[in-house]
Amino acid sequence: MVLKQAMIPAHESYKLLGLSFYKQATNPAFNEFEQLFMYSLNQVLQWRTDIQFVDQSHVPNLMILDDGIPVESQIRTLHDLSHRFDCNYVLYGSMDLDVGPANYLDNVILDIRLYNCTTQRHLFQLRYEFNHFETKPAKALNFGPSLDGLNELVQWLSFHLVGALQPQRALYLWDSLKQTELVQSLSHLQHLTQIHYYNGPDALSHRFSTLMNLIHQEPSLFLAHHDIGLIQKKMKNYAQATKSLETAYQLLPPETPHHQKALLATEIGICSALAMEIDTAKLWWKKAIENDSGFINPYMNLAHCYEEEGSMPEAEYYFIQAGKVAPDDFRICFNLARLYSKQEQWDKAIQQYEAQLLYEPDNAWVYSNLANCYLQQGSISDAKQYLEKTLELDPNGEAGRCANLILSSLQAAEV
Repeated sequence: MVLKQAMIPAHESYKLLGLSFYKQATNPAFNEFEQLFMYSLNQVLQWRTDIQFVDQSHVPNLMILDDGIPVESQIRTLHDLSHRFDCNYVLYGSMDLDVGPANYLDNVILDIRLYNCTTQRHLFQLRYEFNHFETKPAKALNFGPSLDGLNELVQWLSFHLVGALQPQRALYLWDSLKQTELVQSLSHLQHLTQIHYYNGPDALSHRFSTLMNLIHQEPSLFLAHHDIGLIQKKMKNYAQATKSLETAYQLLPPETPHHQKALLATEIGICSALAMEIDTAKLWWKKAIENDSGFINPYMNLAHCYEEEGSMPEAEYYFIQAGKVAPDDFRICFNLARLYSKQEQWDKAIQQYEAQLLYEPDNAWVYSNLANCYLQQGSISDAKQYLEKTLELDPNGEAGRCANLILSSLQAAEV
C-alpha cells in the first residue's frame, strides 16, 4: 500500500504562537537552551510544514505553565494572547532543567500543551524527558547538548504538532522530520540564535556581520543567505539582496514545502524589481506560481508590472488569474476597473466597480469612479445618481467635495 500526501485546503490556517517555557532567569545557559530549542523548532516548522510559527519565547514570563493559576484564568490569558498575536493555536508549558557537576546541563523535562483557541480545548498535553547530553561542553555553550539530542527533541515535538494540527500529513512528514538536520553544527545554531535574539541599537549591522562570517565558514547554510538577503533589502541594497536570496533558493532542502518556495521566489522577484531588473523579477514571480499556483501575490505583482509597462492584455490576464485564486478579494475588481478605464473600456470598468460594491457598499470612491465612467459615456442621469450617493456617504471628505463640484458644474450647464 502506498501512502500519499493528503491535500490541505488552501483556506485553512495553522498559525501557532510559541510562548516561554523556562520560568527562571538565574542561569543564562538555561535561557540560551530554550532559545536554541525554540529557534530550531521554528526552522523545522517553517521549512518542512505548512504551520506558521510565531515565536514569542524570548518575551519574559509570556507565558509559563503554572499549576497555581486557576484554569479559567489560564484559558482567558490564552485567548487574549491568541487575539494579540492573531494566532489560532497556542503552544505553552514548562521546562525543568537539572544541572550536573561543573554546571553542565544534565537533564530537561518538558511539560507542553497545545491549545486550540477556536474550539476552546487542548489538543494535547505532553511530558518529555530529554537527557541526551554530552559529557563535555560544546565550544560555544556552557552546558553542552549534542546536536543529535537537540534534533531528537525538535523532531518529537514537530511530529506531535503535525499530528495534532494536520493528522492527514503526519505519516507523510515523519520520514522528512526524522532526517532533519537543523544546520551543520551546533555552533552554527548558536550563532543564529544569538542573531535572532539580539535587539541592540546596532542590531542590523551586528546580524549582518555575524551572518557573513557564518557563510564564510559554511557556504551551504541556506538560512544564513536568506537572512542576509532580507537585511540587504532593508538596507536598500536590492541587487545584492537578489543575489543572496537566489543563493538561498538554490540551497533549499528538497522537501521544502511548495508554498515556502513560492514565498521566497516572490521575495526575490520583489528585490529584482526594486533593483530595476524587471525581466528577472517576472521570471521569479512566474517561478513562484509554478511552485504554488494558489498564492495570489505573484499574480498581482506580474499584473502591476505589465500594467506599468503598458502591456494591458498581459496585465488583464494576471489580474483575472489572481481573481480565480482569490475570488473574494475586492482588490481584483478595483485593479481591473482601473485597467479598463485606462483603455476607455467603460462598460467593463462599470462591471468591475459594481462588483466591488458587493464587498464595499459604503465606499464613496467606488461610487465616484462609477459616476466618472458614466460621464465618459455621456450618461449624465446615471452619473448624477452615483455622484449624489458619493456625497451622501462622504459629505465632508475629499470624495464628497469632488462629487459636489461636479454636480454643481452639471447643474450650471443645464441652466
